[in-house]
Amino acid sequence: MGGRQRETSGSSVASIKLKVCQLAALTDRGKLQDPLVSDEGLYAAERETMVSLLELLIAKGRERKQAMSPVLLEGEWELVYSTKQLFRSSPFFQAIERAYADPTKSELFFKLHELQTCSWGASQIGRVAQTIDLQAQTLLSSFDTVLFPLTTIPLIGWFKLLPTFGGRVLSLADGLTVSESAQGTALRLEYAVAKTSFKRLAGLKTMPLLGAWLENKQFPTKEAWNLLPWNWSGSGPRCLVEVVYLDEDFRIVREGGGEDGGKDGWEERGYFVYARPVGFG
Repeated sequence: MGGRQRETSGSSVASIKLKVCQLAALTDRGKLQDPLVSDEGLYAAERETMVSLLELLIAKGRERKQAMSPVLLEGEWELVYSTKQLFRSSPFFQAIERAYADPTKSELFFKLHELQTCSWGASQIGRVAQTIDLQAQTLLSSFDTVLFPLTTIPLIGWFKLLPTFGGRVLSLADGLTVSESAQGTALRLEYAVAKTSFKRLAGLKTMPLLGAWLENKQFPTKEAWNLLPWNWSGSGPRCLVEVVYLDEDFRIVREGGGEDGGKDGWEERGYFVYARPVGFG
């Protein structure tokens, strides 16, 4: 592992979290480990190290005598690492996954979505964040999207063909409930997608005409859900995730319910690592 120090059960929580953030930066929040980027296992060793670090952090969390306090969920969080596509941390895509029920179908859907939206570098995902309000029972997900960041003619091009656009996509989920898992090792978060909106992002132009029309409009996702092709069950855009580690500035979230599935569980379900935003000024 190129001289990397391996964390052990005796390592401090702070040192483990530091290494998680270092590996997250190395792999671009896990994006470079995507099988669509390389089917040869790019940064596979780093992924194994990351899984070991997260497992160690989860184990240390379970060593505490007191249960995870839901109060610690309150406030804003930024996504720093994901074992799946970054967009799958959005309640909208979590609801799609739950609606399909069959993991092979949802995985195919997400793969096709990624290929269509990210081909030729047409779009990039910037900051991904969540804000949890326990009193209002809401979870607000935000995605900064950059369209056409670099477009030119290969080899001979020396200027951009298309201007860069983008903005922030907001997904509001309501009806948030927090409960302890049956085994007492996780916090279950259940909520339903309610609205989707778009807002201007400082330092980035919006698309002409369309951007101005979309800005600050609330689109009723919940009401439109029954018209979408993946709503086979008719249960609405509901989501279920489990928080398997939580402290004042770090949170690890697992897709769906159920207990850990060993090493295979890390491949089957997405794990998302969040940290508190860094303050400036």
